[in-house]
Amino acid sequence: MTRRQEAYNSMAYKVIEVMTRHSDVWKSNKAISKVVEKIIGLLAELEKVNANQQITSAGATKKKSQIRKELDKLTNVFLGSFRSYARSINDVQLYEKYDLSMTEIKDVKDTEVIGESQAVAEFATSNLKDLKDFGTTQETIDEYKLVATNFRKILAVPQSIIAERKTLTQKLKDLFKQLDEYLTEDLDNYLMQFITKNPDFYSDYENARVIYDSATISKSLVGIVTSAHEPVHVLQQAKVTVKFKAGSELSDKVKSTSAKGNFQFKGLKEGIYIVTIEKFEYETVTKEIEILKNEMTRLNVQLKKKED
Repeated sequence: MTRRQEAYNSMAYKVIEVMTRHSDVWKSNKAISKVVEKIIGLLAELEKVNANQQITSAGATKKKSQIRKELDKLTNVFLGSFRSYARSINDVQLYEKYDLSMTEIKDVKDTEVIGESQAVAEFATSNLKDLKDFGTTQETIDEYKLVATNFRKILAVPQSIIAERKTLTQKLKDLFKQLDEYLTEDLDNYLMQFITKNPDFYSDYENARVIYDSATISKSLVGIVTSAHEPVHVLQQAKVTVKFKAGSELSDKVKSTSAKGNFQFKGLKEGIYIVTIEKFEYETVTKEIEILKNEMTRLNVQLKKKED
């Protein structure tokens, strides 16, 4: 998980703790029970995916490096044997073909090593009778082939692990998106009914929804607009205007609440803001809030109907 995901995950667990502690208040509500069950299941899935994501390619990369080092050493020995043989028969062209230093052997790309090691093994096998006096035996050829085979097997492993990590990273993003929907679109709205019915429970819930790891915050201001009359219900298409209080060149930022009464503003600069909430047939509400650097402020507002 990223630091932002860890902070959001921590917040979700605090929410579940509050919901568990106040279960007697909402347990008879089927809609709330269902979404709480979904969130708990999602948190368990997040733990599992996060654990799998901890798989690292470091071990495979280290193993590949060790095998490559062993293969390079054996290649160097074989090339020395080939050069000795070439000198014994005065074959300058053959000598130059295998006249590679250890540094040059190490510089060969991993993807090219397999083909080159195969060519070395084939030359050694084809000329085994002539090379025996220069240290090449069937045993050394067999050992070399085994190391080359091991290198070929491990060559793709680190990339496979990296690919798997990418898949898991995307899975985490998808799960956190779903978690955010369960909290923001469902649970936040379901619990609006408790603003007046059970303010202590609702206050605990609001506090649990705050993400305290300031370095991870992307949303500056979030909230829900509801009616102030029983039964409490969300108000969609309410106009929310955010304006810097004084001495700012920032233009007003305007949003409309979603179908579930939510609004959010990102990237607000630190300072005091005037927030105005308007909706046809409802009284306009104006609030003064403070936006702190890298912290999310939550503002839930209830609108009263205008009297005829």
